[in-house]
Amino acid sequence: MAEGNPAVVFEKEVYVKKLKRGLDNWREVALLANSVLLWKKKYYPWIIMGCITLLFLELAYYDPSVLTIVSLTILCITLVDYFGPIISCTVWKQENWTANKERELEEICRSLANFLVTAKLTWTSLMDLKATRPNLYYTVTIIVLCILAWIGNNVNNFLITYSLVLVAFLMPGLIHNGIIQNYYQTLLMCLTQMLRGTSTPKTKLH
Repeated sequence: MAEGNPAVVFEKEVYVKKLKRGLDNWREVALLANSVLLWKKKYYPWIIMGCITLLFLELAYYDPSVLTIVSLTILCITLVDYFGPIISCTVWKQENWTANKERELEEICRSLANFLVTAKLTWTSLMDLKATRPNLYYTVTIIVLCILAWIGNNVNNFLITYSLVLVAFLMPGLIHNGIIQNYYQTLLMCLTQMLRGTSTPKTKLH
């Protein structure tokens, strides 16, 4: 299995070290973002939904062009990248960093490393499927892309974008709190019961 593969384990550790170095000036911000995304407090999901909804309401009101949205997004990222470490060092002092915070940062980096390695392994598996079973690969790819194209043609693009962004920001909390797992287990049980019901032979009436 990939999880027990020494190469995969080594790659995850390399990612963890790189992420920790990259987040060195953003440690406190990373902890705060992690707390919000994992819903450490009950009102955090409502804050996430409120902020995203407000942002998209403003976009719908001003209706900027795609170039304007891209430019403003890159501008915000650039300003945050420049002023973020300065503000972080001013607000949060170095002496306030504790061992518990260090462990939490380690967990964040390890979760991100697991995600990156899993994404890489998934891509590798797809490329292996393309090489070994091209008919299956192209059939599934074409069907999925056609379904997505049909959805994009029949559903408002703005609504699709809003839904995808909202789900992306809520997904860490949904997984961390076991909500996705619960719905998955419930759906799996319902499918199992349906399959058992259809496979049970009917008794003849005399």
